[in-house]
Amino acid sequence: MCAINPKLIAGIAALFLATGTHADEVKKDVLTVLLKEDNGRTSLHYQPSPNCREFLNDFRHLSKKGITVRLKFYNPEVNGEVLKAYCIHPDGSIEHGGEDTRS
Repeated sequence: MCAINPKLIAGIAALFLATGTHADEVKKDVLTVLLKEDNGRTSLHYQPSPNCREFLNDFRHLSKKGITVRLKFYNPEVNGEVLKAYCIHPDGSIEHGGEDTRS
């Protein structure tokens, strides 16, 4: 299992918010997920999300029931099982969920 350092997630959030994103995107949460890709690799992906908290709550609920959550990202295209998920809010705070999360 690949452990994700919380400082890495915070760093990604800082880079995303500091880069030239559109003002509308900056107001949105950033969904960041650790995926176990269909090809067996583990990778980190992110995108602006208007419903990040809703996804995170659903992910936590389904994970506790042992139900696998899968996502498909585009550009680059990747499919996989969500191992961990994070919502990075515009104020810089981070919510998380995943198999090692007790929330």
